[in-house]
Amino acid sequence: RKKDLKDIATALEVYRKANGSYPVGSDISALYPLQYTKPPYITYINYDPATTDSSKIKYGYSSDGSNFTLIAKLENPNDPDAKDGLFSVVNTR
Repeated sequence: RKKDLKDIATALEVYRKANGSYPVGSDISALYPLQYTKPPYITYINYDPATTDSSKIKYGYSSDGSNFTLIAKLENPNDPDAKDGLFSVVNTR
């Protein structure tokens, strides 16, 4: 989960440098088009590893175009990188 979010954050920085802002949205699906550009900013946006066929768990994403936040719930709530069991990657410019 941590690596997934860090990979997405890296793709977002490349996207911002090319386009001047981050994709605006309040759901990770706002980033799906980044997979289909030529070349793609990211090749695939994973679901949370706890996803099952009957329950798709997406990572959290929100952005106003200037800043973004990515969130994942970690299996170990005591992970030193987590706060209240949540791992966040935040960019504030």
